[in-house]
Amino acid sequence: MKSRAKQASFSATGLIIVLVVVVALGFVGYTVYNSLSANNESATATDVVAAPKIKSTSDLDQASATLDQTDPGGSNTADANQLDNELSAF
Repeated sequence: MKSRAKQASFSATGLIIVLVVVVALGFVGYTVYNSLSANNESATATDVVAAPKIKSTSDLDQASATLDQTDPGGSNTADANQLDNELSAF
């Protein structure tokens, strides 16, 4: 008969150590992921540049031309209509 003392197996202590290591790695990974996500969200919120002040009709014409270049299909008609209304108000 074989003796049980010679058989290799996991002990309860070894299993607990492996479990603690896996939980610790998961916690560190979760913390790093959340900090990187928070940094990305704050960076995108500050990248927005304020629109320049419109002081003359040439500024409105330039803004209208820029909108036409970026959206030639005309799907963004609300902005174009607003520019036309402001242009007629001058």
